[in-house]
Amino acid sequence: MVTRLLTGMRKAIHDRAFQLSVGVDEDIQVVLHENLQIPINGQVTIDLDDYAQVEAEIPVQTELFISTVVETEILKFGRVKIPIKTRVPLSFTLPIKAKVKVRLDGASASIRESVSVNVPSLTIPVKTKLRTKIPFWPFG
Repeated sequence: MVTRLLTGMRKAIHDRAFQLSVGVDEDIQVVLHENLQIPINGQVTIDLDDYAQVEAEIPVQTELFISTVVETEILKFGRVKIPIKTRVPLSFTLPIKAKVKVRLDGASASIRESVSVNVPSLTIPVKTKLRTKIPFWPFG
């Protein structure tokens, strides 16, 4: 008899549910424990007007051409002009350490990098009404 009663109740309320409405008015604290990794991949245009510290060693290999006339006085001969033409090979390293003015106007650059961003904790205000239906007979 109890089984028949339960079966009858089950059939009567099987597809029925009562509606529930809950108001929510809260601030939710969101904390990220790790930095966000944001990939950057693209072309950028750079304008730059600044100073850069430069330290370098510049290898120099060249020839110095000399073409001149030397005039001298020799005791018994008087004034003598001696033409000199030669090539002097030069090979040396020129060390440079200087602050250099760098200026770029609209220089194009390609960037492929990942940036780590520390996101501070966020407070998200939530003000809504949640509505749902709960079945009277939850056991299928």
